[in-house]
This record gives sequence, C-alpha cells and structure tokens, in this order.
Amino acid sequence: MRRDDIEEHLGYVPQPEVEGGAALLGYFFRMGPATANGPLEMREVRAWAEPLTGYDEWPGWQAELFVHLSRAYCAEQHRAREYNAAPPIPEAVKMWQWVQSQKGEGSLDREERRAARRAKKLEKS
Repeated sequence: MRRDDIEEHLGYVPQPEVEGGAALLGYFFRMGPATANGPLEMREVRAWAEPLTGYDEWPGWQAELFVHLSRAYCAEQHRAREYNAAPPIPEAVKMWQWVQSQKGEGSLDREERRAARRAKKLEKS
C-alpha cells in the first residue's frame, strides 16, 4: 500500500513542528540518523560536515546535537520493537494501530504457509 493510500484511509499524521531547527534536521536526515552499527559518533558527524556545508567541521554544539539526536533516534527504534510500544507522537496512534494489525496479519499468513508446507510433507511421507 502506498503512503497516499494509507493517509487516505487513516488520515494524515502531521510531523511535529520544529521551530528554528528545520535546516538542522534536514542536515541530520541527509547525513543519516544512524549507522548500520548504531548511533552516529562525533567522527562520522564531522566527516559529513564539508560535503554538506562546505565547512571543515560543524560548530561543536551542532555536532554534539547530531550525536544526541542519533542516540535518541536509535533508542526510539529499539523501544519501538516492543510488541505493545506506543508511537512517539500521539497523532500517530491510528496509523500505529493499523501497522500493528498488518504485522499481525502477516504473521498469520506465515503460520498458514508453514502449516500448508507441513501438511504437504506429511502427505508425501
């Protein structure tokens, strides 16, 4: 299902407003909020500074902010793996409930496929 279809059925989930920080968040998500191994570290943030901004490195507070945001992003990802984890923003509850039901249906489909495979194996033997 495409995002437009989801929003049509569930309603638009507005992103939280960030006053004065939209450009910083833009840089943060362009650089990538995390690595494959976890949150960004200072050296990775500094390595991204020149290609994004033309400066040799971010100001110290900005680099620290990106590291802090990356840690918070990874912590939320980890927290969200819990079966009954609530969404990070209240406006997303309806969307979250739909995603949870889709996950549940997917797991039922997998179980049905497994049962069918087992039945075929039993028929062959």
